[in-house]
Amino acid sequence: MSTSTADSGAGTLRQAILDANATPGKDLITFNLAGGPPFTITPASGLPTITEQVTINGASQPGYAGTPLVGLVGTGAGTTSGLDIITSNTTVRALFINRFNGSGIQIQNGQNNTVAGCFIGTSPAGTARLVNTVAGVAILNGRNNRVGGTNANDKNLLSGNQTGVWLAGLIATG
Repeated sequence: MSTSTADSGAGTLRQAILDANATPGKDLITFNLAGGPPFTITPASGLPTITEQVTINGASQPGYAGTPLVGLVGTGAGTTSGLDIITSNTTVRALFINRFNGSGIQIQNGQNNTVAGCFIGTSPAGTARLVNTVAGVAILNGRNNRVGGTNANDKNLLSGNQTGVWLAGLIATG
């Protein structure tokens, strides 16, 4: 569980990703951040690459009602993507992700990953353009990855990025 918007240390998203990577099997990262939304995590460097199955569930933040309350802002992270996933069966749900000098989310060689209910390249409310310089979601050589869905809570808002969804590689399918 993430209980802090700080960049590192106990209760942070960075630490939760490190813990999930160190634990075999599917993990769940939830949020219970104090104060009022939006809850902004501003990494000072790239977050750890996600190497093990995990669900990062921004909809778990108390008060969530369909618009992301928790997000990542890359203004101080250097040249990196917001989340870099190199595994399969991972879900990113209900986060806002903006201003990374890379993609909001990058999936490399992974299968059956899901990005749902996220605002990528916009303000937390989805009303202003806050650019990720490459793509909202980049899928590089991955199969059967899903961005969005037919359920209202699965739909993403991808705007203000150089490319919304970028598929690259001969096996980028689905």
